[in-house]
Amino acid sequence: MPTPARLGAALSELGYSVEPVQTNMVYVQLGERAGQIKAFMAERGIAVSAAPRLRLVTHLDVSAEQIERVIEAFAAFRSH
Repeated sequence: MPTPARLGAALSELGYSVEPVQTNMVYVQLGERAGQIKAFMAERGIAVSAAPRLRLVTHLDVSAEQIERVIEAFAAFRSH
């Protein structure tokens, strides 16, 4: 599965509101928890904005391992 599709599908399976993935960008609706997610991700070395609608961009230099790390961090946030 291509990287953006994998990321979008995984976040959707975790219960996040993900817009249909059509490019290398994955849009996630975070709502009121955006600030909490930003802080949680920062503790794990992952930089995201605190916007209620998060845009995750997968460039050619983003590896499958990095995508899995982001997925794991979003899963950890869900379970804490």
